[in-house]
Amino acid sequence: MNWLNHELAAQWRQAGKRYAADVNEFVRIGMESQWQQEQPEPKQDERPKLAKDIFRMIQEANQAGEVEKLRQEIPAASWPLTPAFEEALQAVRPMAFMNGGNEAVHTLEPSSSYPHYALFSKDGMDVWYNACHFYNGATIQVPIAEVEQGLAQNKEEWPIMNEEMRVYAAVALTQGSILGDAYGYLRLNDREGRELWRYFVGSTISGLAVTPDEGMLAVGTYGGMLHLIDLQSGTKDEYSIGTASIHEIGRWLLWRNYEPLRW
Repeated sequence: MNWLNHELAAQWRQAGKRYAADVNEFVRIGMESQWQQEQPEPKQDERPKLAKDIFRMIQEANQAGEVEKLRQEIPAASWPLTPAFEEALQAVRPMAFMNGGNEAVHTLEPSSSYPHYALFSKDGMDVWYNACHFYNGATIQVPIAEVEQGLAQNKEEWPIMNEEMRVYAAVALTQGSILGDAYGYLRLNDREGRELWRYFVGSTISGLAVTPDEGMLAVGTYGGMLHLIDLQSGTKDEYSIGTASIHEIGRWLLWRNYEPLRW
């Protein structure tokens, strides 16, 4: 493992644990108080200063075929790394899973995206529509039956599924829908609009795809990364930000002018 700088890796892990714990506590207090309780902002993440050294180790670990060791020593995180490589970033859009969910097919699109979005529920009974205002937005639920019966023309208010997110991508599950937003968050909301969990990926969401058994989620971001997330793991690691008991099992860095890298 000539690629591994143990001191820098330890700094990365320590700073990542501290930052995730601080942000999770900040969000917990905010949500429980409906954001009425005043509290100081979490201390800034200290990892961006390590970005170029960490990226070099990612490259060398890939060359050595030691990706599993890489993930153990240097837990993956987007936001401390991407600002140092802005010219290389591009949107990654996972389109579908193939071979029984073992492979995620994706496309790369460098063009900008606009936030108007629509998604059919898994049973085809409803459509969720999102409209934006600056970097926020609202998502409503429209029953297809009401549209077919001509009732939609005279209805001014629809059930609200979410009042915060500017949605860039979404996938429908049996229990609801996962919405991906401009701030890099995923949220699973049920059919009544209740938030079941949230999970921070780290960069604006550009695409989502889920396996037919709803066990694996592919998440593409404008940070040039493709995340593979186990939705049924039931575990939450100490480096993740959010409330979800889900687990990232791997990711790809798909940056301009660089070879694809696993992390």
